[in-house]
Amino acid sequence: MKKVKIVQEGAGADAVTVIKVKQGSLGGLLCFIPTMIGVFVLSGVVQQLSVEGMTPSLMRGVAFAALFILAWIVIGVSIIFWRAEVRIGAREVVGFIGVGRIGFTTRLQVEGGMWSRLKPIDAMWSVYVTDRSGKEFCVFDGEKTADGQRLCEEVRRRLHDICGISLDAPPRGAEGSFAAEQFAKARIKVVRGAAGDVRATYRDSHVAKGVAGLVAVVAFAACLAWLCIRKGDAPHWVGLLFVPPMILGTAPFVYCIFGRRELSLRKGEGAYFNGVGNIGITRRFRYDASTEVIKGETEYYEGGGRFPELQIRNKGETQLQRIFAHPEEKVVEEFARILRAGMNEMTKGTNP
Repeated sequence: MKKVKIVQEGAGADAVTVIKVKQGSLGGLLCFIPTMIGVFVLSGVVQQLSVEGMTPSLMRGVAFAALFILAWIVIGVSIIFWRAEVRIGAREVVGFIGVGRIGFTTRLQVEGGMWSRLKPIDAMWSVYVTDRSGKEFCVFDGEKTADGQRLCEEVRRRLHDICGISLDAPPRGAEGSFAAEQFAKARIKVVRGAAGDVRATYRDSHVAKGVAGLVAVVAFAACLAWLCIRKGDAPHWVGLLFVPPMILGTAPFVYCIFGRRELSLRKGEGAYFNGVGNIGITRRFRYDASTEVIKGETEYYEGGGRFPELQIRNKGETQLQRIFAHPEEKVVEEFARILRAGMNEMTKGTNP
C-alpha cells in the first residue's frame, strides 16, 4: 500500500478534507539505463566536436542526445515522485495528479444531482463524478489493487458525506437522470441516408497517450542521430532502417488525436470501422429481424478488468459476434441503442 495521508484543513463551512497518496515507484530508477546511454552518446559527440569542430551534423547530434537524456530524466522522475491528491470541500472538489506542483488539476463546483462511480482505467482505479449535464470529471486515481480500490471507495464516501454527491446513478426518468447517457449522445454523431442507411460516428481523444507516442518518436530520432554521428559516411539507405520505428512512434499519436469509431447499417448488413480517415480495421456483420443486440464484456482483461462490449447474435447461431469494446459503458449503451433502432427500422415488414 502506498503512503496515504488524510488531513483536515480549516473549520466550519470552509473546512476541507485533503487526501494525499504517494504513488511513485522505484521502478523509475530503470530509466537510469537509457539516460546513461544518452550521456555516453553525448560524451562521444562532444569528443568529436573537439576534433572536427562545429559542424551542422554534430550540432544536430548534440541537440538530439540532450533531448533524449532530458526525456528519460523526466519520465524517471515522474515515475518515482508521482502523487495524487484530492481536496474535498462543501462547495468545491479539486483533484490533482502529477509531480510536485506540476501536473493535471480538475476543479469541480459542487451542485445538486451529481453522482460518483469507480471505473477501471488502464492500470488504475479512477473516481469519476458526473454532473447534471452528464459531463464526467476524474477527481482521483488509485492503484489497480485491493488497497487502491478501498482508498477510492473512501474518497467516494467522503464526497457523499461532505458534498452530498450520490454514490449511485440517478434512476431513469428522474431529474438530471441519465445525463451521462445524454452526454454520450452528444458525442456520437448519427447521420441517416435517403435510403434509410444509418451511420454513427464517435470520436474520443486521448492526449496523454498521444504525447507518449511523441516521446517515443523523440527517442527514435535520438537513436538515429547517434548512429549517423558514429558513422558520418553512412549510406543513404541507413535512414530507411528508422522508418518502421518512427511510424510505430507516430501512429499512436495520430490515432489518439484523430481516431474515430464508426458504425454503419445498410439493409441486412452492417460494418464497424476503427481507425483514422480511411485507414483502419473494419468488421462486417449481417443481421435480420431476429438478431439480438447484447451489451456484454470482453473476453480479455485490460488494466485488471473487462471492458463493456457490443455484441450481436443471429437466430440459430450459438457464437456471439463481437462488434467493439470501449472503457466507457455509456458509449457502448448508446451504440447498442442506435444499432437496435436502426435494425428495427430496416427490418420492418420482414419475418424473423
